[in-house]
Amino acid sequence: MDANTKIRLPKLPVINGLRGLAILLVIYHHVIVPPLTAYLAHLHTLRVSGLSVPASELFFKQGWMGVNLFFILSGFVLYLPYYLGARTMQSRADVVDFYKRRAARLMPLFFINCFVCAFVAMRYQPFWFESFLPAVTTLSMFTDYQWMPTINPALWSLMIEIYFALICPFLFMAIGRIGWRKATVAIFVLAWIVRMAGAMTNHLSIQDSLPARLDDFVLGMILCRVYFERRMPKAGAKLLLTVSIASLAGATVLCDLWKNGSGLSPYVIPFIGNLIQVGFFSLSLGALRSQRALRTLFTNRALQLLGMMCYSIYMWHLVMLQPLTDGWITHPPRLLIYSVYLLIFSALSYRYIEFGSEKNWRKLFSPPFSLTTDELAELEARSKPAEQTAKSNAASLIS
Repeated sequence: MDANTKIRLPKLPVINGLRGLAILLVIYHHVIVPPLTAYLAHLHTLRVSGLSVPASELFFKQGWMGVNLFFILSGFVLYLPYYLGARTMQSRADVVDFYKRRAARLMPLFFINCFVCAFVAMRYQPFWFESFLPAVTTLSMFTDYQWMPTINPALWSLMIEIYFALICPFLFMAIGRIGWRKATVAIFVLAWIVRMAGAMTNHLSIQDSLPARLDDFVLGMILCRVYFERRMPKAGAKLLLTVSIASLAGATVLCDLWKNGSGLSPYVIPFIGNLIQVGFFSLSLGALRSQRALRTLFTNRALQLLGMMCYSIYMWHLVMLQPLTDGWITHPPRLLIYSVYLLIFSALSYRYIEFGSEKNWRKLFSPPFSLTTDELAELEARSKPAEQTAKSNAASLIS
């Protein structure tokens, strides 16, 4: 273990940039889509290729897909230190260490956000405590009425992250016992069945539960292996980008049909998640392997900084939404004011809540540059097959 801990984990700028994309999609979904949809609903239908189409249907509304990308990237980042051997899961002490690390990363901001949101909700939600108590105990994810807590609906996805962290060591153990291929097939089938059950019963609390989202995290772990083991498809970054755009566009069309009550079969709805996975997997792999424009886009330092602060931005963006953005369609400066306040508040939260023990604040706000060829070669040289590591981890955990 001492030898392993000396390994320095790589800082992958592209992962920061992808997180930046994810948070921008979520902000777009919550801040831009609802008022823009309401505004365009008052316009007459437009003629598009001879068809009458409501103006409110002519723009992208599925920014919530950013949450899917967050889950995929979480799987990548959580698996990375174990894949590279910087940490191990070979004893109960390793499991406890994993839990301590994850709790220290997630729980301080989670609890502070719950209490602040409850304080704010006291002023306008008569039954705020009925939302606060299930939220702060993370039990709301097992309910229908508070699955998205009214004090802060964004908390639902953090609860998914928390419960995934709880089962993560056991996931390693399962992979070690039955192998990556069988484990992956089993998890993807389970997730599809749960999503279908949620679609057939019209329960988002089932359709977006941890079992339904588990394949997103596992896909991130697979992305980590594919990247470091150079299991790059023969297709280049351009083709991967094309596949990404086509998959996400197809998922968007299916989502629009589903949301508009077009009678989309519940047997099709679960595959929307898989289309989104193909899209973001292709985009992430293409960005990681590209040496040109795609990589340049996702290593942009401004986008990286948003990605580095994405946890705080995500947790606070809905709290400030109503008072600062109400009526921004007719008063655009309000959107600018909201953005400035959100960035300032999130930067303070990132600095003093997420990383309060870090003395070097410049380090927190300095996005890394791209990995050099030599650095990448060094990482690949010390990476090892995940199956062998998982098997040894499982044997130690079972004993």
